Formats: sequence, C-alpha cells, structure tokens
Amino acid sequence: MEFVEAAPRPYGQIEELLLGRPALQTVIDGRVETMQPSVFVDKLERAGALVWKEGWTLTEEGREFLEDLKVNGQA
Repeated sequence: MEFVEAAPRPYGQIEELLLGRPALQTVIDGRVETMQPSVFVDKLERAGALVWKEGWTLTEEGREFLEDLKVNGQA
C-alpha cells in the first residue's frame, strides 16, 4: 500500500513488486495458497482501499488503514 501511496502505479509495477512476496499467500482449507497479484489488487479495490485514477492509488480509507498499520507496527 505504501507503494501506491507514493504515486499512482500501473498494474504491471504492482505485479512486479508483489510476485514471490508473502502478501500474496492465503490459507484455504488449511493449505497455504498463493493468489495472483490481480486478485490481491481486486480485493483491495473491493475493500475500498484502492481506486484507479490514471494508475492504482490509495483512497482516503486506504490511507487511514495504512496509517493504522504503521501505528500498530505492521507496516
């Protein structure tokens, strides 16, 4: 989220950043699965954290969530 906070990013840059990172891992039926970067971006968009404005960028809600993560030492 900090990556898109700095400047709007095209999907390709986000995909490149995320490939091979733990952010793409999720647990389904007790097994660790790896999401496609597009699914991750879609989930953030549906949650209201990202929006497309000539590139993916944080919404106000996304900024607030990121700040909460930073305050709690998770970002």
